Amino acid sequence: MIRDKIIGLPVYTQGGIFLGYVVDFEIEPNSGEIVRYFVKTKNPVKNLFRGKLVISKEQVISIDDKKMVVEDNWRKIKEPELKPMIT
Repeated sequence: MIRDKIIGLPVYTQGGIFLGYVVDFEIEPNSGEIVRYFVKTKNPVKNLFRGKLVISKEQVISIDDKKMVVEDNWRKIKEPELKPMIT
């Protein structure tokens, strides 16, 4: 059964950061495709979402019987250029 293979998988970012373990997933009823994975975090400092992260299928880079690897979800944002106000 697919549930037994996915529940409990450790989840890492592409950069190698451990996020937690898969505790559940959501299936799209019409296609039977997994659309979201729910990950329980182990680090209370990163516990910003009450101990659970939601990973969409688009964020998954790879998944096998040993681990799931997901995209790093950070981007370097260019700071806006400040322009003087003319009055």
